[in-house]
Amino acid sequence: MNRSIRGPCGMMSLAFLLALVCGAAAEETLFIGVRPSSTTPKTTAGPKKEWFNANLNERALHTEALAASRALATAKGVSSEIDDVREGVLRERERCIKEFIWMLNWKNCPDPIMRRGAVEGLGLCNPDPKVLGKPLATSAVYEPDAETRKVSIELIKMRKDSVSAKALLDTWKSAFDDVGVLAANEATRKAAVDTIREVGDKRVFQAMLYYAMLEVRAGSAAPVRVDSVAIKGPGVNLPIDLPVLDLMGVEGTIVIPAMASLKQATGQDFGRHFDKWKEWIGKLP
Repeated sequence: MNRSIRGPCGMMSLAFLLALVCGAAAEETLFIGVRPSSTTPKTTAGPKKEWFNANLNERALHTEALAASRALATAKGVSSEIDDVREGVLRERERCIKEFIWMLNWKNCPDPIMRRGAVEGLGLCNPDPKVLGKPLATSAVYEPDAETRKVSIELIKMRKDSVSAKALLDTWKSAFDDVGVLAANEATRKAAVDTIREVGDKRVFQAMLYYAMLEVRAGSAAPVRVDSVAIKGPGVNLPIDLPVLDLMGVEGTIVIPAMASLKQATGQDFGRHFDKWKEWIGKLP
């Protein structure tokens, strides 16, 4: 006999009812412990790290700066943790600047990730050009790690300070011997020219152009002096833009064959058409 249970929605078979009961029982056996619908207690966060607190001695601050540089180099996106690092760095800005500049030297800090983070930290601290300009230019030219060198170049481009620009120019000039005929260190000349090209500072190009003009008009071995308004020598009187003068120095002997380097640094070749060189450089930002 087929028994049935009548409900408000019609007739339900006894077999169907038993299946529902057994299914519910089976469901209970599948979940041991907390069911998915239950509320899981939240894990309590640990205490917030305070970066560069005021009580750090020099040794502890050095260790903290190393850790901060790694955090800055490996940071991805926006997070409260990296914001805490930046806040701590700025709180001890002057001390961190010294630590980060120390790290730029790969002989001091062999870890390229930390050196990269040091550049990031210096960008955050924004030191005076007199403090950072030369070390940053050295990193841009000689840094053995390609990624760190790239970051240094980008920071120079962003800061646009004349100290870094002059350091790049001086590094290029240092590659030549005393009479300026041959490069005493071709590797240095090439590294400096490559960096000058990547930085793309029009002031450096302008200074190189003046050296190239002297090379062509006066001869690369002819001594000439640089005063406050012009480069002067035998048959030469070239006016200097004052911003460029800061890069070249107020006096000295110009003996550098610059035309080849100028072509390599700019990627242009206007030969001895100096007006075209000036026009092209003048259009740069």
